[in-house]
Amino acid sequence: MTASNGRAATIETAVRHVLPNGMTALLQRNPSSPTVTVRGEVRVGAVNEPAAQNGLAVFTGAALIRGT
Repeated sequence: MTASNGRAATIETAVRHVLPNGMTALLQRNPSSPTVTVRGEVRVGAVNEPAAQNGLAVFTGAALIRGT
């Protein structure tokens, strides 16, 4: 990768942080870019929901897509 000043940019390895609520954050610094990018992933779905709460993942996904 080449920075805007023509020098090769060094990208650090991502650092893993586990927050008190269980969420995992991966942080990676790129000094050659003056921007911040945020990406989120949630591990939910029919595979992850308890049998007693069948359909909760579909309901939640639909609500997130609609923005409600």
